[in-house]
Amino acid sequence: MRMCPVLAAWALLAVPAAAADPEPLPDLQNTIQPMLEALCVDCHSADDASGDFDIEPLLESDDFHAHREEWRRVVKNVRGGMMPPEDAEQPDDEQRKTLSDGVDALLVHVDCRGPVDPGRVTLRRLNRNEYRRTVRDPLGVDYQPADDFPADDVGYGFDNIGDVLSLPPILMEKYLAAAEEIAARAIAADNPSRGAILFKLPDNKTPPREAARPIVQRLAERAFRRPVQREEVDRLLTLFDAAQQQGDHFEQSVALPMQAVLVSPHFLFKVEPSAGGQSKDKVVALNDFELATRLSYFLWSSMPDDELLRMARQGKLRRDDVLEAQTRRMLADPKAAALTENFAGQWLQLRNLDALTFDEKQFAQFDAELAAAMRRETEMLFETIMREDRSILDFLRADFTFVNGPLAAHYGIDGVEGDVAAMMAGA
Repeated sequence: MRMCPVLAAWALLAVPAAAADPEPLPDLQNTIQPMLEALCVDCHSADDASGDFDIEPLLESDDFHAHREEWRRVVKNVRGGMMPPEDAEQPDDEQRKTLSDGVDALLVHVDCRGPVDPGRVTLRRLNRNEYRRTVRDPLGVDYQPADDFPADDVGYGFDNIGDVLSLPPILMEKYLAAAEEIAARAIAADNPSRGAILFKLPDNKTPPREAARPIVQRLAERAFRRPVQREEVDRLLTLFDAAQQQGDHFEQSVALPMQAVLVSPHFLFKVEPSAGGQSKDKVVALNDFELATRLSYFLWSSMPDDELLRMARQGKLRRDDVLEAQTRRMLADPKAAALTENFAGQWLQLRNLDALTFDEKQFAQFDAELAAAMRRETEMLFETIMREDRSILDFLRADFTFVNGPLAAHYGIDGVEGDVAAMMAGA
């Protein structure tokens, strides 16, 4: 599948671009290993290997990368002249260079022509930012979990790593309390999103349970990011029925299945059922709804919208032209600001700026306004490269930037006016 331009750009951060005419790789079996055999075997073999380093596994193995750390040790010692020892036969400078450069070349080489192994899929919990947006988009309730929920665990510098996003008991308690509050706010008469998304009140032609079904089904489909089965809706409606039997009015009765949806694993976690058939020897492709979910949480930190779900429902999203068109549409949406806030904010460690302190005597001109302008400068550069599909190299060589009056003065740039508020607004 051809990768869309923006995703291809991010891929460049991790994978070096291949040269137009790559140099041939050193011959491991006929060049590198024979040199090691001649120079190293006498001292580094069998149980009494000098320095507890046995060279024989490197000579016998056809899998170079299975012994990466050992090969790095070889390069370090040979290039540094520490091996072979002074009283042993010494390679000349050309041999030493051939050996160390050859191993280096093999260490950094990545063969992208082979089969792609996506690795295992970890069931991942929504982090706090994603939870807030995933509640807000379908219900119009801007719930702020940051002040109440425990902090998200961070792995490799990011807070959306499935292997570290645990679900401690205290957080489950917070989810239960939050679901009750969110449902109450969602059904409130003054919620502007109530009439547009979800609610159709019962009337003489529409009995309460019949009016409740589309509300519950619509919410579940949005919250679970996939179609829901009739049986799933029926189970949720048993809560509505129980509330009705107790004499609760319609809105209170609907609030109960809403709460159940908001604490469901299908809401709190990014569930990919198709990955259940994945094994070491078998790679299972994402279905369209799972692809829609991955795309929306990467670009928006939130659930797929109606348009994306419609493409998934029609089975079109994995088509190259449709996927690229949807990606461009989503990047143009204001919700794509989440990519700057959450991805760039962690990738470039912009979030850490708020925790930095500085010597006010030594840096008297540096204040909170200047710090905010510096952070916004980097965010706007990221947004420009992303939205205009510029070269990823512009992060290093761009001949433009974004400044307001105070930041321009700090940089020594004349003729710039405006305060940090205008810069924050993108003016």
